[in-house]
Amino acid sequence: MTDTVPTSDEVNGDFSMSGVTIYDPNTTVTNPNYNPNLPVSAQNPQFTRQPFPNNKIPAGRMNSVAVTMLKQYTPQPNLMMGMGMGMTMMGQPTVVGSGNDSNNYLDARNEIHNTDQGSASRSPIQFE
Repeated sequence: MTDTVPTSDEVNGDFSMSGVTIYDPNTTVTNPNYNPNLPVSAQNPQFTRQPFPNNKIPAGRMNSVAVTMLKQYTPQPNLMMGMGMGMTMMGQPTVVGSGNDSNNYLDARNEIHNTDQGSASRSPIQFE
């Protein structure tokens, strides 16, 4: 199974290689150009926010418990960036939510999966 896990840089707040923009939630403000008569969209956002400079979350803003959990209990990437499926095209994610660092972990456990399946059908109802 191919999956996505955070890189060591991402665990430490550096998303400069991820291919997605990381926004600072503390900069969220109401969009003065928001039109409530239109649906919320990328062209009509209800709120705006600023990205972190250089796409890096400052160390002082990182939750130490989350960092510890990620370092101790999350697997490390074992595939090179760009080697998975659905990567990027010219630096842009080809799938919403996937970046340059997606599909960077291959979980190849020796497991046996048994699946019992069945099917049933009934004849059509006939009216006389």
